[in-house]
Amino acid sequence: MFQLEEEPITVGDIYYSKRKTSYSDIFQRRKLRVDALYTAKGLNGKPDKTLVATTDLETNQPYQPLLQKNFRKTYKQLSLTAGESFLYSGQTKRLGGYMTALYDAMTKADNRNLDRLEKAYPEYVKTYRSKWSFDDIRDKVEKGARLHFH
Repeated sequence: MFQLEEEPITVGDIYYSKRKTSYSDIFQRRKLRVDALYTAKGLNGKPDKTLVATTDLETNQPYQPLLQKNFRKTYKQLSLTAGESFLYSGQTKRLGGYMTALYDAMTKADNRNLDRLEKAYPEYVKTYRSKWSFDDIRDKVEKGARLHFH
């Protein structure tokens, strides 16, 4: 069976507790910053285990180290979709060359031309047509979400 490869955990990433299902309260959930990744030696021939050491951002206190597999089950990284990242980068003038021209064309296009652009850039146009808010995307970036490279 095909299994998706998970994005590696890196030092400095911000993760949020998965306990609540509502997106609106994501900023009230426990936030952890990854401080270190280390390997614990397995006992009696068992394989080595990867541990994740974190700090609770609200209290600025170290949080208990967790096994990487348990950490992934309990916490999720805050991330932007490619479309949200594109819109944020366009609003803050971080795009260059062709992508700037694409952003300008998208913001000036009528529905017929947006349909044409959607054939080539479905995720960007779908996000643009959705009810997005620059403030919501900016809040995600300020809380630790990483931007995509365009």
